[in-house]
Amino acid sequence: MDGLKRVIAIVDGLNDRVGKVLCFSLIVIMLIQVMDVILRYVFNNPTIWAMDTNTMLFTGSAMLAGGYALLHDSHVKLDILYRNWSRRSRAIVDLFTMFLAIVAFCFVIWKGIDSAWWAWKTGQHANSYWAPPMWPVKLCLPIGGFLLLIQGVSRWLKLLLTVLGRDEKGVSS
Repeated sequence: MDGLKRVIAIVDGLNDRVGKVLCFSLIVIMLIQVMDVILRYVFNNPTIWAMDTNTMLFTGSAMLAGGYALLHDSHVKLDILYRNWSRRSRAIVDLFTMFLAIVAFCFVIWKGIDSAWWAWKTGQHANSYWAPPMWPVKLCLPIGGFLLLIQGVSRWLKLLLTVLGRDEKGVSS
């Protein structure tokens, strides 16, 4: 059990750090947007790269933040009946649904790798005047899928510990 708890702690720590670092990307996005507005409306000299950069930063951040959102249970869910169940009953249902989610995360990784590889191989660029390459933002999809996958496994292990009568700290319920 100690090995499982160590794996859970490592994965949770990784996704927590990734999420906290991604918060800074929002500051960068905001600064770029403010700069572009000032350049456009005050100096009548807009950039050709600000909109593409912000779109790519925001898209990449959203893709990479899924594991952080799963860690902090902030994904949308419908729990009208579910919230009244016992902790163990919820954990049993969540074991099944998290397994389905893990399968979906594997699909996201697979298709994300395929999309990023295609963008790299064909030299795909954005349809804009600046035309940055698309593979970096497309690479965020399989990386984000991997972060979701390992967080999903961590969550599944926590649920299993709950079903077995132990919480994340290993204390009997």
